Amino acid sequence: MSKLVSVIIPTYNRADIITEAINTVLEQTYQNFEIIVIDDGSTDNTCEVIKNIDDSRIQYIYQENSGRPSLARNTGIKISIGEYIAFLDSDDLWHREKLEKQIDILDNNNNIGLVTNWSLYKTFKNEEIQVKKSQAKTQKENVLYILTAPDKAFTGTPTLLVRKKCFETIGSFDDEMTFCEDWDLFFRISLLYEIYNIEEILTYVRMHQESISKTPDVKKFKDSYLRYLQKAFENKNLSPELLKIKDEAYSNALWSIGGWALHKSKDYQTARKSFLESIKYSYCKIFNIRFLMEFTVSFYPRLFLGIYEYSRKIYKKLLGKKC
Repeated sequence: MSKLVSVIIPTYNRADIITEAINTVLEQTYQNFEIIVIDDGSTDNTCEVIKNIDDSRIQYIYQENSGRPSLARNTGIKISIGEYIAFLDSDDLWHREKLEKQIDILDNNNNIGLVTNWSLYKTFKNEEIQVKKSQAKTQKENVLYILTAPDKAFTGTPTLLVRKKCFETIGSFDDEMTFCEDWDLFFRISLLYEIYNIEEILTYVRMHQESISKTPDVKKFKDSYLRYLQKAFENKNLSPELLKIKDEAYSNALWSIGGWALHKSKDYQTARKSFLESIKYSYCKIFNIRFLMEFTVSFYPRLFLGIYEYSRKIYKKLLGKKC
């Protein structure tokens, strides 16, 4: 008998597009699922849109606005009854065979706790931004990368299919975190379970123009990233061998935070401070050309940053990569 999958969709004011996301679940080749839509305090007509979809497998839950998708996902986990749990954001889409391919892996491998896949990031005009691919091949590499280079392991929350028992063992999302709560969850699962990555694009993450261009809250990103690492290196299940990479993990995190501040919010002061903190954790950073370029640019007028960013785009195009 096929196992029930609980598909959790957090949403906020996405009445105009959420039907598209739900339809990619309804059109799956694997049909034994429930859909739990957690509305985080929408002020538009999301409720009416959901209730007009004629399918008894859809539950609609409204809660007061928290601004944290992790809290909405945790609500969904609590009321879910499926043996497997999947996550889909209300502006993203699935390939119609996503669940079937992932469930086949879990059904035939009891040691695997989580299945993921490649994801394509694109705009709502269908312009491709990048393809996210996991480079981890073993459980150890998943843990190593999620601590030191998360993009090498994690391809996005909408790619995940998780055994519900994993949440019973490791807990759910840390709803105190505004960012990085998905890395934190992935880390805790990968410590105790094998993770399998399907090397196919089965998830489509759509980026709104406002989400691409808006200024992010660098302080919240920094606080969440450092909270994640603190929890990770205090985790009793982390091996002594992996404890040795603590300085590397913090150095890379502070470089990433500096990059956010520099490229996304143009906060030069925070960028320089983060780059300097990164060097304190690992002096090797001064031998990294890209790090040195970003650190140097953070001392110059914005024109130099623009030139640097444009040069990198040209370089990536020459390598055949998406910018």
